Amino acid sequence: MTVKDFLKIHRVLPCDNLKLLSLTQTSKTIMVSETVCRIRKICPNLRSLTLENFNFLAPHRKRRVKLEDFPSRLRFLSLRGSVIDIKTLLASTMCRKTVISMVILDLGRCFFVNDEKAKTQGQSISWPLLPHLQELYLEGCPFLNSSINMKRIALSSPALRIVDLEGTQFDVEGFRCFADLQQLEELYIGHTNVDDSYFLSLQQRALPTLKVVCLVQTHVTDIGLTALCKSSPDLLFVRQERSRCSSKFVQDLRASFPSVVLEWSGVNKFFSVLTHQGCEHYTRRYTSGAR
Repeated sequence: MTVKDFLKIHRVLPCDNLKLLSLTQTSKTIMVSETVCRIRKICPNLRSLTLENFNFLAPHRKRRVKLEDFPSRLRFLSLRGSVIDIKTLLASTMCRKTVISMVILDLGRCFFVNDEKAKTQGQSISWPLLPHLQELYLEGCPFLNSSINMKRIALSSPALRIVDLEGTQFDVEGFRCFADLQQLEELYIGHTNVDDSYFLSLQQRALPTLKVVCLVQTHVTDIGLTALCKSSPDLLFVRQERSRCSSKFVQDLRASFPSVVLEWSGVNKFFSVLTHQGCEHYTRRYTSGAR
C-alpha cells in the first residue's frame, strides 16, 4: 500500500503490523513528522512498522521525523533504504515519551545526512534510551563513520543481542564497547576495516555470550580468530573467507575449539566493488515477513 492511499483512511484500524513502500527507488517519497503522527492515529496499536526507501529529509527541519513520533508501543521499526537526518531522528524531547519498548531497529542501507556544523565540530550523535532494544541493524551505511558513539549505544541499549555494522567504519575503541554488551549473541562486522588488532585489543575483556560472527571481507587472519575464540567461550559459528586462514590454523582450531564451526564465504564480484552492501543478514532473517 502507498502512503497516499493509506492516508485516505478515516477510521482507526486494529492492525499491529504495517508496511509502506515508497513509490519509486529513484525518486523517494518525502516522509514528514505529520505523516508519521497520522499513521500513529490510524493504527494506535502498531507493534511493527516498515517504511522502506523514503526521504525523511524534509526541507524544513521542524517537519523532519523523530523517533518519538512513532507509536509508543512499537516494538519493530524498519526504515531500510531511506534518506535520514540521523541527528533529528534520534533527538529526544520532553514533549512525548520516547519509544522505549522498541526491540528491533533497522536503519540498514540508509543514507545518513548530518548537518555541517556537527561535522565540523566533530560532534557525535546522541543515542536515545532504548533499554529493551535487542536487534540493531546499521548495515550498509558507509557514511556512518564515528558519528554515532558506540559507547553510548552500549550504555543506552544494554540488552542488545544482535548488532549488524557491516559496510560501516568504526575504530578499535568502538569495537571494545561490544564487550560491554553482556547479552550480545550475534555480531556482523563483515565488509569493514576490522583487522587482528581489534580482537587483540580485547585482552582480558570477554564476549561471554557471543555465538555468531561474520568477518567476510575484513582483514582478520588466524591471529585475530584465535583471540576471538579465546575471548568467546560460547562461540559456535564464524563466517570468513578461506584465503584468510591457513590450513594449519583450521586444524588447530578443530582441536582446540571443537564447538566452533567455520563457514567459508566466496566473494561476489559485485559486492567486492560495493563493499558497503554487507551480507544482507537482516534481509535473510526477515524476508518471510515474520516478526
